[in-house]
Amino acid sequence: MFQDAGGIPQHDEEDEQVEVGAKAREGSAEVNQQLENLKAGEVAREQYEIDSICKVALGEAVTEEERAAARKEFLDELKRAKDSEGRVAVFAALADCCGVEALVGLIFPEIGDLGAAAVELAYLLSEAKLARTGMKSKLKILAYTGIDLAIGLIPVVGDAADFAYMSNMKALDEFEKNTKEKAAAALEAGCSQEEVQEILESGQRLRKAIASAEKFGKMVGAVGKKAA
Repeated sequence: MFQDAGGIPQHDEEDEQVEVGAKAREGSAEVNQQLENLKAGEVAREQYEIDSICKVALGEAVTEEERAAARKEFLDELKRAKDSEGRVAVFAALADCCGVEALVGLIFPEIGDLGAAAVELAYLLSEAKLARTGMKSKLKILAYTGIDLAIGLIPVVGDAADFAYMSNMKALDEFEKNTKEKAAAALEAGCSQEEVQEILESGQRLRKAIASAEKFGKMVGAVGKKAA
């Protein structure tokens, strides 16, 4: 601190900068601590729900609070499965019913088929992980994509046959089965029919539109088979 010509005390600019920097660091540390507390609370909540599910599955004595936590986890898992199913349905409709995948293979022979197969497999397996499908379903998805790739590499008739095969729609069937299994598990765990039905009915309008696109795609695929 120093005095000007009139004898009025003045703050040194360097001291002010140090003070501002210290306050900023304190604020940043406080925010980081709050984030850590929230993260720890979320992890603890998820672990509590998982422990509750294990107790219910093993037939151990559980409190009403633990039973409610288990039901919530079952519903959350069902919602994740249903959301993945909806996203895969859109992806499959674009790739198969609208012919995007076959078109890529037609424009870029071999390279396009390989690239499309790699993208499809990576996406479908990532969704399968989110939806927590079984290993059997993951292997089926892998097989569908492999068969689709092999068909697409056949000269001339491969693209038409590839369009008719619809590997992504077959993969979608696995996601639909997974959703049904999750719904049955949620009901068995004590979730109400209304809660389960509310999740299952989400996105029904979109699903109907995709079903129409799938029907159209099958008609075009049948024509492609005859032409081949």
